[in-house]
Amino acid sequence: MLEGRGTELTTPSEEGSDALRFRSVAPIGKIDVHFDDTKEHPGCAGWRLAEIWGQSGSMVDQLGFTWVNADGKEVKGNAHGGPGGKKKSIDLAIDEHVTEIRAVMEEIPWDKGNHGLKQVEFVVAGGGSQRKLVFGNDSGGVYTQFIAPIGYEFFGLRGGFSGLVSEFSPMARKEIAPAE
Repeated sequence: MLEGRGTELTTPSEEGSDALRFRSVAPIGKIDVHFDDTKEHPGCAGWRLAEIWGQSGSMVDQLGFTWVNADGKEVKGNAHGGPGGKKKSIDLAIDEHVTEIRAVMEEIPWDKGNHGLKQVEFVVAGGGSQRKLVFGNDSGGVYTQFIAPIGYEFFGLRGGFSGLVSEFSPMARKEIAPAE
């Protein structure tokens, strides 16, 4: 279990939008590539999150999502980060939602002065149960907890990377009820 302080910091992502952007886990150091799931896949705000995938070792190397669009077609998002680490993934059932994300940032041991995502834990709830997917490890660092407000779910990320995930800002939106 991760320990540390929890935060629930949200701001509207755009005026008139139901989406919320959580304040970034602040990076220290360089970022070579910035990413934003809502810009790379503009329709994803109306899609269902179907899979969380990525790679990690001692740090979080890569994160990504797969959505199901309105036509029922799977759309795999871009890989955010580098190629290192062990692959992991979790499939979400139609009634499951990501309701909480816990993140730990720490100085990169082999790149002094630069920080990266040490660990990220996705909490998936629905169907009367709760599951977790953890990337990286919790050997210390600055802990931040993102909790989706009641009736909201996490569906994408904004951030940046330079080999590892270095900046991390979850996006939340109102839950989409499963199609009947």
